[in-house]
Amino acid sequence: MMKLKTEMTPAALARATGYTTQTINKWIRQFNWQTLPIHGVKGGRARVIVVDERVQQFLQDTRRGGAQVAHIVAEPEAEYLTATSPLEHLLIGALQQMNDIEREQLSALLMREGINGVLVRLGIKA
Repeated sequence: MMKLKTEMTPAALARATGYTTQTINKWIRQFNWQTLPIHGVKGGRARVIVVDERVQQFLQDTRRGGAQVAHIVAEPEAEYLTATSPLEHLLIGALQQMNDIEREQLSALLMREGINGVLVRLGIKA
């Protein structure tokens, strides 16, 4: 049987079992596993799974071919972050601060003038 802590985050349980975090979260909802909130984390969505006998038995039964689950990787570990520049952050922030009318006007300007026309108006490109 696997050695698991009594309380684990979905990410920690995913690393320990070789499944993805998305799969663990799906099982939490599907099998109604008990979770507890992580205190001090805003938003209320950060939770730990109570790894009881039922959870351990389920994980034991889902092993693939009787192999050690810790050695099975569902997908290669990868960072799913996109590299963004400070300019992109500024533009996104500016767009988020606009009201609907301002966004419509900017959209119409971009459609009418194109990006080159906007840059010419700003004196950036001739």
